[in-house]
Amino acid sequence: AAYFGSLLVDHAPHETPTVLRSSHTNQTTTQPPNYSRDQSLAIYESASGQGLNLLLTLEILQEQWGITNVTLYGNDYLPESVHVARTILQQEQENSTRTVDPPQLQSDHEPWYQIGALCQGDSTNLSHVPSNSMDIAYTGFIDPLVDPLQLWGPHVSMAQVEGAMRQLCTSLDDLHQDLLQQMQQQQQDWFASWVSELLRIVKPGHSIIVEDVGWPACWEDHVDGDNWGGVLPSWWSDAKTWETYGWTHLIEPESVAIEEQAWYPDRYNVRLQKQDPNDTTPANIRAQHQKVANQRAHDLYEAIDLEMFYETGDPKEGSVDAAGEQHVE
Repeated sequence: AAYFGSLLVDHAPHETPTVLRSSHTNQTTTQPPNYSRDQSLAIYESASGQGLNLLLTLEILQEQWGITNVTLYGNDYLPESVHVARTILQQEQENSTRTVDPPQLQSDHEPWYQIGALCQGDSTNLSHVPSNSMDIAYTGFIDPLVDPLQLWGPHVSMAQVEGAMRQLCTSLDDLHQDLLQQMQQQQQDWFASWVSELLRIVKPGHSIIVEDVGWPACWEDHVDGDNWGGVLPSWWSDAKTWETYGWTHLIEPESVAIEEQAWYPDRYNVRLQKQDPNDTTPANIRAQHQKVANQRAHDLYEAIDLEMFYETGDPKEGSVDAAGEQHVE
């Protein structure tokens, strides 16, 4: 369970919310966040898979800080995954109703979390989710476009794409370099479509999180072609990015926080806060609050012991056979 993130939610008065996802371990020196147990919390995971990330997030909130008034929402592209997620969460809900400790957090007949809508859906089009409705919206991973320019046909394997990327990255041909630029633009547009929907559905003044962000193709140490389809950390705060995708009046300027430690050692996590148009706090004061919140989040993140993850490796990576099919060990 080491790679599933914890959510630290700080709704201290007169301060911007701090939302952090970090490694799930049983050893932490951090104090519980200033969060009222009576306050309901709506969590949305885009591309929630089989619901295990949501489930372990719930366990952290309950075990570490006694936060139980939570409602879960999410979507996944595969209806089979949605069915499994709903089944797992319902089973755990039934079990936890009888076993929650301490018992005073709830009555004997009241589950400590609620299951909202878990839907089959496209993460770039969450039109079924009302705007400004979620306290936290996140995704554990944005799948890159395998063939963004549709150069290799619908049945191309990941291994074949990685091999082609290695060749393009080492090529000095102008056409190849132009293709790489076009591919990267498509990947950035793809990322932006996910992020725009997360920003739309989260409440003003609250945060979105994107985990395990990869690097662009051919970027410095990643020219081997194995890590591609991502965006640079600077992309998230670039004024051109915000203007291109209509984020200038959506994201709090000083809220962008990059955490270099992620599930994959060569990737990073990012957090953004949505602007609150009703917040009359002067911009310079808001900026100071954001810096304090970002530093506090970073300190909390650093306090979590990540050594277990790096010692055990990546059980998700598995192996890829000659046909390009992935097998999880």
